[in-house]
Amino acid sequence: MKKSQARELATRALNEAVREDWPAVRKTFAEISADGRAVTFALMAWCDWTIAAQCKILGRPMPGPGEPAEVARPGWWNAETGKITLDADAVPPAARWAGRLVAARAALDEVQWKVLVGTMPGDGFKRGEFAAALLMGCAGMYALAFPGAGAA
Repeated sequence: MKKSQARELATRALNEAVREDWPAVRKTFAEISADGRAVTFALMAWCDWTIAAQCKILGRPMPGPGEPAEVARPGWWNAETGKITLDADAVPPAARWAGRLVAARAALDEVQWKVLVGTMPGDGFKRGEFAAALLMGCAGMYALAFPGAGAA
């Protein structure tokens, strides 16, 4: 699958997640999951949108091409308590992985990116859980930063 096609699917999945249209998210997610390259491109897109949302929320400029983003260190929102934690060990492994993946992408740390992508579980269900954690975090951050807007 071409990068542009994967990004289009990633955009669709993000918009569906922001709208909380879970049946549509599952369908789009299945399309992305059918192609390993599409998964990687989707992960990149969701990280980039998370970084854009963080920059907006923090009032920081978006980085130029090849520049690392100045974003906060990874933090995780606990849906049960409504509180944010900066303790990576206090969140499920998939959420921890997603936060670290965004941080690696923001820092332009290709070595860490590859390590993290390489540590995704091989099992389809577990692998999907990790990608879904990134998508859900991205959707929450995007909705907070850009209320009422869809991803472009």
